[in-house]
Amino acid sequence: MSWFDSSLLVFGLAALLMLYIFHGRKVSIVHPVNVTIITVLFEFYGKYVWIKFGEPITIPEFPFTNSLLFILLFLVFMNVIMTFPPFRADRLATAMSLRLRVSRAEAISLIVAALIVNACLALIAGGDPMYGLINPIEFRLFMQKGGMFYFEFLMFFMLIGGVSVISWQAISTASFTHASFLLPYSIAAYVALNSGLRGRFIEILLIPVVVYAIKKNRVPLIPVALVSFLIVPFAVVFGLYRDAARSGRLSLNETLSFVGGTLDSSTDFFSLFMHRFDAFDNFLSVMESPPNDFMYLESVVDLLAQPIPRSLWPGKAYNFTSEMTLHYRPDLFHDGIALTYSAFSEAYLNFGFFAGPIVLALYIYTLNEWIQALANTAKNSSAGLMAFCLLYQLPFVALSAGFVNDVASVILILTIFCLFAYKSLRRISI
Repeated sequence: MSWFDSSLLVFGLAALLMLYIFHGRKVSIVHPVNVTIITVLFEFYGKYVWIKFGEPITIPEFPFTNSLLFILLFLVFMNVIMTFPPFRADRLATAMSLRLRVSRAEAISLIVAALIVNACLALIAGGDPMYGLINPIEFRLFMQKGGMFYFEFLMFFMLIGGVSVISWQAISTASFTHASFLLPYSIAAYVALNSGLRGRFIEILLIPVVVYAIKKNRVPLIPVALVSFLIVPFAVVFGLYRDAARSGRLSLNETLSFVGGTLDSSTDFFSLFMHRFDAFDNFLSVMESPPNDFMYLESVVDLLAQPIPRSLWPGKAYNFTSEMTLHYRPDLFHDGIALTYSAFSEAYLNFGFFAGPIVLALYIYTLNEWIQALANTAKNSSAGLMAFCLLYQLPFVALSAGFVNDVASVILILTIFCLFAYKSLRRISI
């Protein structure tokens, strides 16, 4: 590590510390500003340190200096924007303060509706209502090629919305061991697994913790430790299985045998775990050799085509991460595997080296303001609670996997919330 890279790393960590001291220390750990801090700290700076000092990872020598400088500029602009905010979401919070309450029965009906939708999709895809659980890879490919992202997102809005409400009520009545919570919660976890989505399953596991943090303004350490103990092995094994199965190399049993054969020590497991976080590695590759044919604002324009099913428009552009995987690793792309290309990569290619950090900082700040407005109304509005549970992790998703495609999620949730608000005007309490 050169002295200049070391200086950039130190200044970046100092910028993260300032962001926490002045803006993150006073709010819950699930607040989006803290989610942003944790993501940059572990997924980017942590991976940089691992590449430099950890167990050797076979990658070419990339320009670390430019990558560290780009991230530092983003953190500097984040501190400036958070300290001198260009706008506040107070009016949005006022608009969302309608006392909309969703009953336990209605929350459970949302989960059951998601279960029915999931079973119908599985039947269409493979003739089996459990097809997504039996063959998650083929089910995911069916969903992607069919252009069903928005339809699937609406299903998970119902699912996460229902779980957030029953979690709030379980915390209020201390009834986590009661069947009225455990049964619908188990159904929700099953639906997530039967959709072949590792991330959504993890979201379901985390929702009670997130709701507790919002309601009590603190994080329950023991449940977090237990959930983390479940998440980490699951994320590693499922990720290996998904990539291997798409390549036709391994079955689930073979994957488990492979993992068991390689994990001779905790160091081996940590190496596999760190290897799953490839956003920084791929950002380095973009910095080293950006695609010559990528135009400014290209992925912003491509976003407009995403709702159209590929079966109707076979030649439409892929999303940013798929396009980058096709460019850098066509072998993986043709196996159905998409690598993680972060918002840093997307901002750099769409807006340039100096404008990219500014645009990205403004985007993350906007998310912070809006999600905080949802958090402020969660105690009085079930719609606010549902939307917060859907969006609190969005800074992590955006920074890790790209920010332009998340605009679609934001628009959908705004639309759904407007429907909830319209309902509340007609009937204030349910």
